[in-house]
Amino acid sequence: MVASYEQDESEIERWVAECHGFTTTADVLLNPLFLDFSADHSVARWGRALWRLGPVTPGYRRKVDTDRLAALDNLAHMVMQAVAQARTPSHAYGAEVEFRAAGGAGRRLYYLTDDYFLDPVDGNVLAFRDGELLVAAHTAMQAVLAHPGKHKSDLERALWAAGIWSRYLEHLYPQAVDDASRRALARSMHASLESRVDEIFGVGPAFDS
Repeated sequence: MVASYEQDESEIERWVAECHGFTTTADVLLNPLFLDFSADHSVARWGRALWRLGPVTPGYRRKVDTDRLAALDNLAHMVMQAVAQARTPSHAYGAEVEFRAAGGAGRRLYYLTDDYFLDPVDGNVLAFRDGELLVAAHTAMQAVLAHPGKHKSDLERALWAAGIWSRYLEHLYPQAVDDASRRALARSMHASLESRVDEIFGVGPAFDS
């Protein structure tokens, strides 16, 4: 059995396990006995989502799926870019949203990240600035057609959005977060979580004898 912070994280961890040749069960149990380390608008629920690794065929030679892992790296880079700039996504990554014009006409777009959307009709990447949709880039229709659709998982749609971001938008960011900065940010987030654990279990310096 494997424990994840939340169901969305369990999807990521199952994705990684499958990239390494393991099978996983589709069912996730939401554990009512989880530990809540959430603080300062962050969500950290230890052991909230429980799932299982499935059987591995005896003698099966596992081969790492580097392409699927690279797609996950794109998503991590996109999310950490937003975290570093204190930006909160307005919708789920890759979700279909509808814009309404003043005259009432609707326009369906795919949300990418920050204030960027993709128009599935013409492949334009649009930036929503000062109440207007401005063309920021243009994608190949092949990329548009690769959208997983509403019947797929949130993770698959997020990975698709991250692929678009990596190819067409990342270079537009004037202060891209490099690997060293991402690692420093991750260490800071981990240190905050450790501090919260110390407060709950009383193992910090204030409790030393």
